[in-house]
Amino acid sequence: ETLLANLEERPGHLPTIEAIAQIMSARGKFAELAEILTAQARKLEESGPPESAARIWAHIAALADGPLGEPARAITAWERVAALDANPDALDALARLYATRGEHATAAGWLEQRLAATTAVAERTEVSMRLGRAYLTSGQRHRAIACLERALGENAAANEARALLIELYRAANAHEALARALAEGCDNVKDDATVLAYAREAATLYQEKLGAPERAIPVLERALQVLPDERWLRLALADGMRAAGRFGEARTLLQGLLDEMGRR
Repeated sequence: ETLLANLEERPGHLPTIEAIAQIMSARGKFAELAEILTAQARKLEESGPPESAARIWAHIAALADGPLGEPARAITAWERVAALDANPDALDALARLYATRGEHATAAGWLEQRLAATTAVAERTEVSMRLGRAYLTSGQRHRAIACLERALGENAAANEARALLIELYRAANAHEALARALAEGCDNVKDDATVLAYAREAATLYQEKLGAPERAIPVLERALQVLPDERWLRLALADGMRAAGRFGEARTLLQGLLDEMGRR
């Protein structure tokens, strides 16, 4: 009662609010606490610094999203936080809550804001992945592709984004873009099995779909740096060399393979 009286005299006094929150949370009086905090947040919005009001709205959101089990109220509270102080926690929470409700386009809108406010490369990659998936789930495939392509442009080592982008290109029969993504992947993936799979698919696309086996030469050469004894890669590279008019190099490759077979 003393603390509540203090709030009457000093509305929005944060130390008093924090003390009340601690006591009432320990007693499990979450609904009453949320009402008190809501009244104080509104008073602070009128006369206090925005970040202080945002802090209390964030506490209300945590109560609603947790012990109260009121996601709609949590959304309202987090939206107040975002309006006052668009911090990453608020934007992440709003994206999550809207996605849980099946409103993926709205979730994507909050993730767009989150990405725009993020500068660290690794963090931007992670947010881009979430945004790309939100676009996909909301039926915005073209935006998902653009988002993932941007993420790879910023971070060539974003292999999760690349893997999803490859799936999208493959599903759309976008052979040119798919071959390019696979070739670039050979420079960045770490495990030999993936390097081989990417190189084989890229080379097959250049030969069978794009009619330009010579364009597979760079990716095959990169893959052979990792897997120098892989016979399929060497044969495909010889085909590419022949198509490019590099007959001497193709002959040397094939002769090497024949010599190895003879020794066996």
